[in-house]
Amino acid sequence: MPPIRSVYRGDLGEIVRDLTEITHADVDNTDTAEANESALAELVEFVRVGVQLVFDELEPLRERHTVPGQVLH
Repeated sequence: MPPIRSVYRGDLGEIVRDLTEITHADVDNTDTAEANESALAELVEFVRVGVQLVFDELEPLRERHTVPGQVLH
């Protein structure tokens, strides 16, 4: 598989790289539970928005592969 940076460029590539880096996230044992919970909420929101942006960016690809009249669920 080619490196992510060579496949996705611009904002899309940055989002994919960031999502990949998030897989390395860990709990900071020196922080309070509240701080870790806040950090998790930030990550969840970032992932939610990032995935929506990726979905929007890839719309042209979905349109090319959609059969007219086909309903996708």
